Amino acid sequence: MNSVVLAEVKGAAPERDGTPLDLCIGNGMTVLLGNDRQRVNRYLKMVAGVVPALRGDVLLFGASPTHEDHGGRELRRRVGYVTPSAPLLSVLDGVRNVMLPALYHHLAPESEVMPKVQALLDEMGGEGDHHALPAFMPELQRRMLLVARALILEPRLLFVEQLLSGLDSDARERLCAYLRYALANWSESLVVAGNEPELASIAAQVVFIGEQRHWVFAGWQSLLTCDDPAVQEFIEQERRFCSFFQG
Repeated sequence: MNSVVLAEVKGAAPERDGTPLDLCIGNGMTVLLGNDRQRVNRYLKMVAGVVPALRGDVLLFGASPTHEDHGGRELRRRVGYVTPSAPLLSVLDGVRNVMLPALYHHLAPESEVMPKVQALLDEMGGEGDHHALPAFMPELQRRMLLVARALILEPRLLFVEQLLSGLDSDARERLCAYLRYALANWSESLVVAGNEPELASIAAQVVFIGEQRHWVFAGWQSLLTCDDPAVQEFIEQERRFCSFFQG
C-alpha cells in the first residue's frame, strides 16, 4: 500500500463482542471478504463511518468520523459509499441522479457540473439511456449510475458494498472495469466488500473477515497460500464456483 494513510482501524468492531480489526487503508484497492457477507458488510460500514465502532477506533483522514462535529458534511464529500440498498431516486432521470449530490453541496453551477457528469457517463460505454427513469433501466446501468453519483463529489475514499452480487458474468466484468476506471481517475482509494474475486485478485490488500479473527493479506496470492484452516475452508468452498480461487 502507498505510504499515504487515508483510513485507520485500531482494534475496532461494529459489535461490542465482535472480533477487533486492525487495518490501514492507503491509495489503491482494498477488498473485504469472508463466509458471512452480513458480517463483512457491517465491518465495511464501520470503516466508512456509516455506523460507529462499538469498540476500538476508526479514523478517516486522521479524525473520528462523528456526524455531530462541524466537519461531518465535509467528510461526507470526501468519503463515498455505494450500496444497491440506497437506490437511485425514482423521480429523476439518470443524468439528474448523478448531478444531484454536486448541486446539493453547491460545488459549482450546473453548467460546470455537467461536463463531469458527461465524463462519468461516457465511460459507461453507451450503457443504456441515461435520460430514462431508473425503473426503465437494466440493473447494470443502475449500478453504474450509483457509482457515478458517488464519484461526482470526487471522494478520496470510495466504499462499495456487494455491488457485483446478482449480476451475470458479462455485467460483473463491465462493472469491474468501471470501478477500476473510478479508482484510476476519480478516487484515491477503493474499498470493496463482497466475495468478488475479480476485484480481490488485483487488490493491493485483501482482508478476510473470519468468525474468530481477521487476516490482512498483501494481495490475492497471499490469501490463496494461507494455511490457516478457516481461510482454507473458505477457499475450498469458493473454488467450486470460481476459477479465480485456483492457486
